[in-house]
Amino acid sequence: MHRLIRNSGEEALYQALLAWVEADTPWLHTKRERELYALELHSARIFELPEWVAKQEFEENYMPKRD
Repeated sequence: MHRLIRNSGEEALYQALLAWVEADTPWLHTKRERELYALELHSARIFELPEWVAKQEFEENYMPKRD
């Protein structure tokens, strides 16, 4: 998954998801758990789903700004 993210030029997006996971998922206790969850969210393209309850917060506070 990391290779796919890198090849797609979505490293900043993954880092944004990881930052969101680190801030908003207190039930994940280890760095590895948080990384795996961020990868899971990325592979599901959660940030593209309008029904994602954290979509607005993520876009406003974590989503990388595009030029």
